[in-house]
Amino acid sequence: MTPEEAQDLYHNAQTTSMLLSCLNPDEFNKVNGIENAKKVWDTFKVSYEGDKKVRTGKIELLYGEIERFVYLQGETTQMMFDRLMILVNKIRGSWISRMGRRQGHQEDVESLSSKE
Repeated sequence: MTPEEAQDLYHNAQTTSMLLSCLNPDEFNKVNGIENAKKVWDTFKVSYEGDKKVRTGKIELLYGEIERFVYLQGETTQMMFDRLMILVNKIRGSWISRMGRRQGHQEDVESLSSKE
């Protein structure tokens, strides 16, 4: 084993140990026995965010909510703005950071983001 390989093994063990030490028993059981830190991370990513198909579905639902967004009777301007910002932030978190920009909706997201 080369010194670089030994260092990689050491860093992987440290990272895996750190990830596992932060888990509650239910989460720990999902990844118990996985020795590679990247595989532990990927398991949690799919568990909490879903696979690409699920994320795409969530994004489409959020986009539909934006399309149907209207002023509710009795709602103040601040309340409406707060609801809109919650949707925009969900889109940012789900869409831009995880999937990149999609053709056809890019201008819509940019226009929503620039109104903050």
